Amino acid sequence: MLFLRAQSRAAVVAADISTCCLVFVVLMLASEQIMDMSHVFGLAADPGRSFQTTVCMLLLTGVTFFQRARKGIFSIFVGRGTGSRVARALSPILLLLPYLRESGRAHFIGDSRMPPPYSTAILATLAVTASTALLLYLCWRMNSMEVEIHSLSLRDELTGLCNLRGFRLLAEQALRVANRSSQSFSVLFVDLDDLKQINDQFGHFTGSQCLVEAADILRSVFREADVLGRVGGDEFAVAGEFTEPGMFLAVGRLEEIVRQWNAKPDRTIPLSFSFGTVTSKTGSHETLDALLRNADLAMYEHKRRKKSLAGEIGEP
Repeated sequence: MLFLRAQSRAAVVAADISTCCLVFVVLMLASEQIMDMSHVFGLAADPGRSFQTTVCMLLLTGVTFFQRARKGIFSIFVGRGTGSRVARALSPILLLLPYLRESGRAHFIGDSRMPPPYSTAILATLAVTASTALLLYLCWRMNSMEVEIHSLSLRDELTGLCNLRGFRLLAEQALRVANRSSQSFSVLFVDLDDLKQINDQFGHFTGSQCLVEAADILRSVFREADVLGRVGGDEFAVAGEFTEPGMFLAVGRLEEIVRQWNAKPDRTIPLSFSFGTVTSKTGSHETLDALLRNADLAMYEHKRRKKSLAGEIGEP
């Protein structure tokens, strides 16, 4: 109890060690009395203490344990992370399993109808099965956590496309593969026009929906092998093994799908894209940064031409 509110590192370690010793002693005494009361080993012996005393010891240990759970090593049991959830799920099993095994062993040993080798084999097999199941569950959770962390670090949460980091990582890999196989490689830069005006006029929720729809349109046009990413607030990029005519056709399909999308009866906010494409020459070994920069410049040139054309049409 003296260590419960410890602050220094040495005192925290001492408090954790003291709590572990207390838990060990009280569990040993409590389990011994419970097994005596349940007559697992035959007639009960006098433990020298009352059942009420054992209950008080368990309560005191519980208070100490949960006080220590606020900090130190035991805080894993009250955290909100995946590790804490796994610890809370496995702790009751790990706590009860040894006692169940020993109770079963005592029962089988006292049963003269079952040979000792056979009873030992049964208990050992059950212990191995339970341990293996716990191991598999723990490994499965660790793998799930690893996949989740990897996905969160490379994916844009809103659209489900790669974020800038994920796009660069996968596009760099795809570019190296294209260079090794002497294939053309293209980058498409896409800007969702007038997103700021949409946010100002209709709200950020509507703007976010437009971004999600833009991502869906890109998925419907390009292949699974192509790398798609949201690389900015209203900017998207696509990278893959395209020749210059092939990328031109892909942009044509994209423009056609956008027209069909805007022609739907329930559409109130039309989507408009500005495009910029660049294709690396075979054997040129251009870097991804150079391709992205040139595609970005081409996209802004396309946007400038659209605004200039719209201004000419709007003149009386």
